[in-house]
Amino acid sequence: MSRSGQDGQARLWDPGAQNERTRLAWQRTLLSLTVAALVVARLVATEALLPGLLLGGVALLLGLVMAVLAGRRYSAAEVAIRSRGQLPDGRVNLVMVLLVLTVGAGAGLLLLLWS
Repeated sequence: MSRSGQDGQARLWDPGAQNERTRLAWQRTLLSLTVAALVVARLVATEALLPGLLLGGVALLLGLVMAVLAGRRYSAAEVAIRSRGQLPDGRVNLVMVLLVLTVGAGAGLLLLLWS
């Protein structure tokens, strides 16, 4: 869809659409990683309760931090796009990597417990 510009010509690019798609992608990634981490934590908890609870707690904490950082990044990017300023940093990427590593560590621990 295009919107009509001030001069009556159709605008083919909406400056906020890319930021919105990025925000939605971060939300999907956050949801899937958090669910995967909680499933792995549940499986670990069936074998060893304390490591499973710890893994689940870390996953929830990282998911919460990632949600907050992604929301702040969306707002800052929206302002930067409108004012042609500098885009925000990639701290949310670091938290995502930590969440992926948490899932991997939990899966590795689960393999050790099952063997």
